[in-house]
Amino acid sequence: MALEGDQVKANVILPILNKCVAKEHQRQRSLSDHLWIYVYKVYPNGTQRVLFIASCTDGYLGKYPIFVFSPIPYAYLDDNKYVPAIRLLATRMVENIDPSRVYSIFGPEVVTRKLAAMWTRRTRIPEVPEPYYHAKISYLRPQDLVDTNVAIHPNDRIRIRPAHAGDIPQIAQLCWMFAQEGPPFTLSERRALREAQILHDNGEVWVYTVRQSGQPEESARVASIVAFTRNTNVMATITKVYTHPDFRGQRRAEQLVREVCRYLFSTGKTSIALFVGIENKAANVYHRVGFLGLGRHDPVMDGIDPWIEIGFDRNCVELGHW
Repeated sequence: MALEGDQVKANVILPILNKCVAKEHQRQRSLSDHLWIYVYKVYPNGTQRVLFIASCTDGYLGKYPIFVFSPIPYAYLDDNKYVPAIRLLATRMVENIDPSRVYSIFGPEVVTRKLAAMWTRRTRIPEVPEPYYHAKISYLRPQDLVDTNVAIHPNDRIRIRPAHAGDIPQIAQLCWMFAQEGPPFTLSERRALREAQILHDNGEVWVYTVRQSGQPEESARVASIVAFTRNTNVMATITKVYTHPDFRGQRRAEQLVREVCRYLFSTGKTSIALFVGIENKAANVYHRVGFLGLGRHDPVMDGIDPWIEIGFDRNCVELGHW
């Protein structure tokens, strides 16, 4: 299967597909409200090759963007020979998805720009002036993990661990603050609390806590969180990293990300994926942990590609959340 063959790039589709199939088998929900569109080539000998996959799915906080995946190496995606396949993908989207549902498209940049333009021509719904998200995909393997000692303030007593139920209010605050910095996908305090509860219940969030020497354990503050919510048996995706402004510039997130990665590898994961904004200084944090292709002088690498989320006129669509 194309998705399983490149799980890092497929991290926006495969884990969600697996969850949906598992829930349908358990009769918890039907797949009728989800859609996956495959565009593939059939060769004369009858073999098939997947070119593009688009998903229209939802999560616990709202509907996801249209996610796009291709197993084709990024360097080849700009070839005009793939334009008919992207055009066919746009046609099938128009035939099967309500235009108001498509509030954004997220995928490899060269494909997403073409697909979004085709979608606008067919639906007359214009793109928003600026992309919602312009990022680079990166990944880490066990052999890439960089083990570095980070100095800790002598009066600090820190813990890096899976979140406890008692952490939920502070995690919710950080989830709310994270969303406020990424419009238009903001959260109310109530929905942020729901997100924190789900992250805890699913065992998908770790915390970095700090308290002053001599102070009781209950005085500890959650300085930083790391969530990993799109996972398969062999691949994990770090989907949220946030440090409270009071603790920034102290390499707290770096320590937490490193320990989370070490934990994920101990559970059998062979790769960890993440997206980081093109202009986001957090790339330096991930580079120090060992994520590939994020250093200033790192060579161009296959699989470390630009991705973009292009949104559409919010007067014409219903905004979701991811």
